[in-house]
Parts: sequence; C-alpha cells; structure tokens
Amino acid sequence: MKYFRVFGCKAFVHDTSTGRGKFDDRALEGILIGYDAIGNNPKCYRIYMPSIGKYIKSGHVTFDEATFPAMKQKQPVSRVELHDDVEEDDVDSMKIVGAHQKDDQRPAEDDGNIENGSHQDEQPDDRDIDHVREDPSQVGATGWKDTDNIVQNMNNMGRTRSRTKARERHRLDDGSTTMGGSLAFAAASEIVNEDYHLTEDESEVRAERKKAKDAEYQAHMKNGTWELTPLPKGERCISSGWVETDKRDQKGVIVRRKARFIAKGYSQEFGYDYLHTYAPVASMTTIRLVLALACILDLELDNMDVDTAYLQSDLEEKVYIKQPPGYEKYGPNGGELVCRLRKSLYGLKQSGRNWHKKIDGWFRGYGLHPSYADPCLYVKFASSGEILVIVLYVDDLIIGSNSRTMTDKFKQDISREFSMKDLKELDWILGMGIKRNRENRTMEISQTGYIGMMLNKFGMADCKSVLTPMEGTLTKMDGKDVKPDNEYMKLVGSLLYAALVTRPDIAFAVQSLGKHLQGSNKEHWIAAKRVLRYLKGTRDVGLKYTGNSTGSFTLVGYADADYAGDKDNRRSTSGYTFTLSHGDDVNTIDWKAKQQDVVALSSAESELISACSATQNAVYIRQLLMDLGFKQDEPTVIMEDNQACIAMGNNPITHKRTKHIDVRYHFVREKVESKEVELVYIPTQHQLADILTKPLSSIRLAMIRNRMMGCES
Repeated sequence: MKYFRVFGCKAFVHDTSTGRGKFDDRALEGILIGYDAIGNNPKCYRIYMPSIGKYIKSGHVTFDEATFPAMKQKQPVSRVELHDDVEEDDVDSMKIVGAHQKDDQRPAEDDGNIENGSHQDEQPDDRDIDHVREDPSQVGATGWKDTDNIVQNMNNMGRTRSRTKARERHRLDDGSTTMGGSLAFAAASEIVNEDYHLTEDESEVRAERKKAKDAEYQAHMKNGTWELTPLPKGERCISSGWVETDKRDQKGVIVRRKARFIAKGYSQEFGYDYLHTYAPVASMTTIRLVLALACILDLELDNMDVDTAYLQSDLEEKVYIKQPPGYEKYGPNGGELVCRLRKSLYGLKQSGRNWHKKIDGWFRGYGLHPSYADPCLYVKFASSGEILVIVLYVDDLIIGSNSRTMTDKFKQDISREFSMKDLKELDWILGMGIKRNRENRTMEISQTGYIGMMLNKFGMADCKSVLTPMEGTLTKMDGKDVKPDNEYMKLVGSLLYAALVTRPDIAFAVQSLGKHLQGSNKEHWIAAKRVLRYLKGTRDVGLKYTGNSTGSFTLVGYADADYAGDKDNRRSTSGYTFTLSHGDDVNTIDWKAKQQDVVALSSAESELISACSATQNAVYIRQLLMDLGFKQDEPTVIMEDNQACIAMGNNPITHKRTKHIDVRYHFVREKVESKEVELVYIPTQHQLADILTKPLSSIRLAMIRNRMMGCES
C-alpha cells in the first residue's frame, strides 16, 4: 500500500544521474496524476509538470501529501499539455529545481532535461492523440496542446544582458492552476493516451519512428534552422531531444508516426537567452461564436494547419543547443559541434511568441485586422461586401468567408509564405467533431469519441444510464471517512474537460464535484460515476446550431443564481449562458457555472452578482461581434427571473450595501445606462441558466437541455 499516494499532491521527481555537481539541482516539482510502469519496473508514477505542460513517468519520486499545488493558484496557465507524456525511468542527466531549495535560490546555469516554467510550448495538429517516447537520457521539454486560458508573463521587462553581468533572479509563473485548467487537461490526457495497439510489431514501429526522425531532420536541413559551430568560450549549450508522437483519427487509429526535434528550454535563463514569452491563443467562446455564425450565415468554413510552425519564425537571441541525438556531426579534428539556432525551435520559451509575431505580421500585411477582444481573431472586409474571418489557434487556422473565391485565394497566398496543410472543410478542431448540413443550415458539435474513451477508462462502458447527472447537493461530510482520492480526482478532471467544451448540461454537476477534491468519500465517488452514467445515455449529445434564410440573429443572455445553495459555506452559485437566437432556435456559444466568492445576504444580492458576471461577458461578446461587422445597436438582453435584482440594475436605488455588492451594483447600472445591456424578467420555468445553478429533475433537465443545446430528445 506504500505505493499508493494522494492524487494531486505535490511530488518531486529526483535526478538519479551520475556526474552531477554538488550545486546542481536534484528534483523537479510536479503533481501526482496517476500510476504507470516503465520496462521491468511496475511501480512508477505519472507526474504532471505544470512548468512544461505535460507529464512524465518516473519511479524516483518523493511526495508531500499535505500540499496540493493545483488548488492554490487562482490564475490559469497559458499552455496545458493534453496529449503528450514522457516515458523515462530515472530521468537521466536532469538538473532541475531542488526539492530543498527555495524558488529564489535556483542555480543560474540550469541545463537539465525537464523544463521549469516554460509558457511557450508548441501545439500540433489537434487531431493528434500523442504518445511520447524519448531516447535514453533525453527527456522532452515541449508541450503541444493548450487550453484557451492565457497568462501574461509578469517578467516581460529589461534588456538582454551579457552572461558576465550579474543575473537577477526572475521567478516565472509556476504553472499551477485551478481545477478549470491544468488538472482537467492532465486527467483528460490519461484518457486520450490509452494504448490502442499493444500487439504492434516493435521492429516495425521502430522503423517507422526512425523514418519519422529522418524526415524531421531533413526538414530542418532544408529550413536552415541552425548552423553547426564549436561552442564559443563563455557560452552555454541547451540540451535537446526527440519527442515521438502518433497521429490518430477520431476513432483512435494511428494514421501516421511523427517525430519532433526539440530544445529543452527549461534550462534557458531570463534576460540571457530569452526575454519575452507571452503569446495568445483563441478562446473557446470565440471559436464557438465563429462556428455559430458560419452556420447561421452559411459561410464557407475551412481548416488549415501550419507545418512546423515554430521553425518558420526567426530567432533574435543567440542560442546554442546540442545536435539531434543520433545525427551528430564533428569538426575536422573530431571536435564537438553544437547548433547555433537561426530559427525558433520547439521547446524554446520564446518560440510561441516568435511564431505569433511572424504570422500576425503577415496577417496584418494581408489586410486582416485583429479583434480588440481576442487578438487571435482576424477579420478582413472587402469593398465588394466579401468578408474573411480567421481564427488562429497556434498552428491551426479556422477560415470563414462568404466567398469561396476569397477563401481559396487566401489559402493560395498563405501557402506561398508558409508551409501549409490544406485540411479542406472543417470537421475536427480541438477535440470537437463537427458535422454540418449546409442545405439545412445545421451544425452539430460533439465529443462522442472522448466520452466513449472516458467510459472505458473508468470501467463504465457497460453501465446503466441515468436521466440526470446529479440527484442532490453534495456536502463535505466531515468525519465520514473523507480523504483525498486518486481516482475521484482523475474522474472529475476528465469530466471537466467535456463540461468546458460541448456539455453545459453537466457543468453544475462537475463544478459541485470539484469542490470536494481534497476530501471525498464513497458518496462523492458514486455521485461522480453518476455523471458518467448520464453521459453513457447522452454520449452523442452536443451543441446544435441552426440558421435561417435571412441570416438574422440576436445576442441574448440568461443569468441565474441559487441562493445559499452550498450547505457547507452558504455561498450561492452563479450561472449564465449566451446564445445567438433567431425565432425559436437557440445557438449556445458560452456558459459558466461558478460558486460565488462572497456570501450574499439575500437572493437579490446573489442574483446581482450573477448578473454582474453575465454583464461582463456580454460586453466581451458584443465587442467580438462588432469586430466581425455585427455592431450591436440595441442593448443585449440578459434574462433574469428575480424582480428585485432587475429593479436594482435598472434603477438608482439607495441602499446600504457592503463594498463587494456595491461595486457590482454600480457596474451593472453603468452598463444599463449606457444601453449595452438590459435586464429583462423571464419566468423561472423558461430560465435556461437554471441548469447551471442547481440539480434539476429529469423532466426539467431534459426540457432546458434540449432547448439550450438543440437536442431532439
């Protein structure tokens, strides 16, 4: 039983290599997310490393089971690994943050093999479900898929300094996040990384992987990514390695082996070989909005992928890395050579930023203008009335237009500037399957495959389905065998991934389960598996968008709150959703279920807090629509079922309030007076946001779900 540890606790992966100096780092901090086996060692752990956005496997780990890093930080990380893992028994030759060192005591020269604090990791084709392997003593340092959460690097300051000057320590964000970020995607990675082909011929696999490495190496040679040179005196060299992945289709079948040569950017030092790292990605709200508009307006909707995106951007800093393992070349006298990078490379902290600057500059030169609300949404208006819309998600492009000619011309033009893959009509993006019927102007977005893998992962493939995801509210149940549970945390994180993307009907249930990660028992576990039972019966359910012949729509919001619904702390739960509606049809583009961070003193106050959150989001979506050419002349209606809240929002009522309520009141009032929003009463039985704030009966749940998500049953 000593093998089993508390899921989500702090973990230190030890460096067991020889030849380490006494001042070198000895362990890297991470988070326990599961168990695994490496070679003949059946007792190894999967440790999620927030600093690099991926997990590694190791049998040399020390745990702090009283500390849960992912539950301390409130800000999300900018990059979260979903598909990649690193297999390495002892993480050879690591030089990483010591378990007994303070953060401000990190050695200046950290050229190890596990990245610490990188925010700019490459993201490959979202169709990939990756499986990563490493050459001996080479651990990859690049994560390739992130969420739509972005963090501004707080260390974007100063000028690049000479190595001989004193180096001030700049601590980067440690990558920890709330349940809405890294733990959810780390748990999801356990599902999408299930090995589907255990019986493959290993010699054939090795040959295919060698072929993939050869192709990658030749691509670098053609690209001029580096030049070979002896390492200059006084300069340092960053480690490198290979990351091998399997590209799979929607059913999990391998369609292609892939290999990437990466720099282990965790050993870079701020101010010496990198400076700025921030790079944005498109939000899920933006993506769903563009999909809904494409359906409503019957736009062309294509998908392109940038081949080796990071390699197509220039590198300003002087960076030396080791040659690709297995492809080393030597000088005339047998002297060792290193690569001086001329282009950005996967794994470098600044690569994501360099790539975004490169393609952003090209977009602007092409006449595409970034949105004020989302810098990864680009729009171009032609005098003829044609419009071109681009959503950029690192190396993935969603291309929307009312003109096939304009679409094709853009694809031809960008292909002349960058190496591109034309994926034709959009049918798969960020784990979402997209089915479209242009004749009927309908679009269905679902995660059927992911839900199926999740059911298999947790042994629920043959379970009996239920009609609701939740029966009643959960409590802490102090003193009733409450303790952290590994599998419970994995399951909740996996469910959260679905709730964030296409399943608002389980958002409240997952939010409720997430409140008990540090202390759960059998009743919580049963409640979590109930959500799986519900998904078993609704696995094909997703978001359905519809259009009409006029292409008209109205942005409508719904806001609700469950007053003092949490029996443990008597806090209320806020819920809101936004739709692009036309007639009786509802196209849901955004939603949120969240426990309020303060205790409301009345139901009106709890509703006002929820209305404030909805108002903030309404302002954001209105700006997105305006940037897309759909200026909102009328105020956005937010449907509320509390008359007192509406009165507070629409009238300057004098009342003694605490400061946290007063600020929200004045914000809502300001937006009402500026005619950006309008609070309108709706009877509770028609309140769509009701599904986001409390458990509902099967009849009421089905009624709201069917209307909110466009389900037929």
